[in-house]
Amino acid sequence: MQQTKSGDTLILSGNIDTSSINVDVLRLFLNNIDGINKIVFQDVGHVDSSCVAIFVAAKRLLKEKFPTIENIPPTMVDLLKLYNINDWITND
Repeated sequence: MQQTKSGDTLILSGNIDTSSINVDVLRLFLNNIDGINKIVFQDVGHVDSSCVAIFVAAKRLLKEKFPTIENIPPTMVDLLKLYNINDWITND
């Protein structure tokens, strides 16, 4: 998972799965979302439940200040619906 900050936007790219997320990546993600108003998925490959897990951790940390999310991969949308948490991330 690659993370790029551009102003108040965090851009995520690459695979976001168990092979690309570890404790250090999670810490970096949680540090990077401080002051972010928008998270954008761009050129994302494989996504699994570990992607959902980092967003759950971010939601717990940020509570009401959670940024908007754009271009959510269909696989992640399906997982969010499966876990019944799509309402606070996707507003669907």
